[in-house]
Amino acid sequence: MKKLFLFAGVIALLCSCASLPEPENQGDSLVIGQFILDFPDGFFSEPPCKITSGITLHMVNETKDTRFTLTTSYPGYFYFLSNGSDDFKLESYEYQTQRTKTTYTLPRTPLDLKISTVPDKVIYFGNLTLSYLLPEIKREYGDRSTTWNYKHDVSIEWDKEAFLQFIKDKAPESQWLSREVVEYKAQAD
Repeated sequence: MKKLFLFAGVIALLCSCASLPEPENQGDSLVIGQFILDFPDGFFSEPPCKITSGITLHMVNETKDTRFTLTTSYPGYFYFLSNGSDDFKLESYEYQTQRTKTTYTLPRTPLDLKISTVPDKVIYFGNLTLSYLLPEIKREYGDRSTTWNYKHDVSIEWDKEAFLQFIKDKAPESQWLSREVVEYKAQAD
């Protein structure tokens, strides 16, 4: 019986983590965007791929001088609740994964993209794709590690219908679906 309650508790916790935060106070806004790492010429020594989930984003609430982290979920979305008046910054990102007994690490990489909010709105950050192009080995350290060089490219696209569908899939009755959407053009700090 205890195992059944434990299992039910874990399922409830997972379901609660999977949903979008709803507005708690007057003026609350939802900041939402997509963050993708694209490796069209190969992911280190692996074949080409796009990484959409498990990317750690380091955020700063510049108004309150606090920091927090987010992790992207498939298909690359991140989101958080704002009071609608604070300014934020997507300070940096990092990624680590293990494939076939090899650990691949993209160290913390600065971005410094500002995000301003507006009360009672959905702030759509866009679909940000960071492309890692033309991989080449920079340095090998025996059998233990290798450092790679990539050329970088950044693109932002807007797909309002796709992100609204993401919200509908996460929370079909969400209050955010009735709020005005503001397409926010990120600016480097």
